[in-house]
Formats: sequence, C-alpha cells, structure tokens
Amino acid sequence: MSSTGFRRALSLGIDRDPINEPFCLPTGTPSSVVAADHTKYNSRLENRRLWATHKLDKANAIQDRIGLDQTDADDYRLRPGGQGRLRLEIITIGGLFPQFMRIAEIIWEPWGKIG
Repeated sequence: MSSTGFRRALSLGIDRDPINEPFCLPTGTPSSVVAADHTKYNSRLENRRLWATHKLDKANAIQDRIGLDQTDADDYRLRPGGQGRLRLEIITIGGLFPQFMRIAEIIWEPWGKIG
C-alpha cells in the first residue's frame, strides 16, 4: 500500500468549503502543502490545488489502485488481505483550538463516502 497515495486519497476526500465558512470566515484558500509560489521549488501554480480539491471519484480510484479495493457489508474499506476494517483515529488537543473537534467531524463525513 502506498502511503503517498493514501494521503492523497484522503486529501481529495475532504470538502474544504464547509470548513472555510465558519472557521476561516471565508478568507481561507484551500491548498496543498507546497513551497511558496515565488520560490524555485514550486514550478507550477496549479500544484497548490493539486490534491486540495474535493474529488470523491478520484479518491476512490486511488484507494482501489493501492490495494484498498475491498469493502465489507457496510462499505467500510478493508485492510489489504481482508484483515478487518481500515481504521483511522484523529487525535486533537481540545484546549488549544476547541474547533478541531468540529472540523474533524466535517472532514469525517465526506470520508465516509470513500470508505
């Protein structure tokens, strides 16, 4: 299983607009983590949005390609070899930024659509 492919699939599974509205007061710009636009390390401006778009079909295709192509009766993806459900855990420190829990809930909902 490719960890890069998995991270990209999860990134494509996030709908960032519902996060921008209440938490960034529509001033945020959805983007990938890349070098600043003006440096020689970022050769293309489209790199900033490459993995920061909400594309469920592409996210599902990536997961299938990296070996997460089996699901159980509830449409949860199974680990390679059918060794049980793939499980993700999100851990936050609530006291630092209490909205992390709400943001995690917003992220979790569309992730359900990619298994």
